Amino acid sequence: MIDPIIQKTGEIYPAWRSVEVSGSVLGTYVHNNKTAIIVSLEGGSSELAKDLAMHITAMKPEYINPVEITTDTRKMMTEVFEKEVAAIDKPAEIKKKMLDGKINTYFKEKNPHGATFH
Repeated sequence: MIDPIIQKTGEIYPAWRSVEVSGSVLGTYVHNNKTAIIVSLEGGSSELAKDLAMHITAMKPEYINPVEITTDTRKMMTEVFEKEVAAIDKPAEIKKKMLDGKINTYFKEKNPHGATFH
């Protein structure tokens, strides 16, 4: 079943990246025949699910799960935000909260689930 897909798309898609999707309402969106999103809702409408799928595609998420973020990426972004926070005249405990907030906000914007990244 996978071989015809590989032949048609020219892409090798590992089966371990497959996910079973279930729910009372499903919505899909395919952008430029390259990016496909499936949204599963418990309630709502298929139109809402499709709108959410389109929105996720427009956001161009880089991560689905926090474990996908490499140590190097996390370190690099932490250093960038540490420099920003260091220039602010606030107590250390406030700077720490600001740093955590900046890091979480950055990675939430890169992931469709909005998971917290620590």
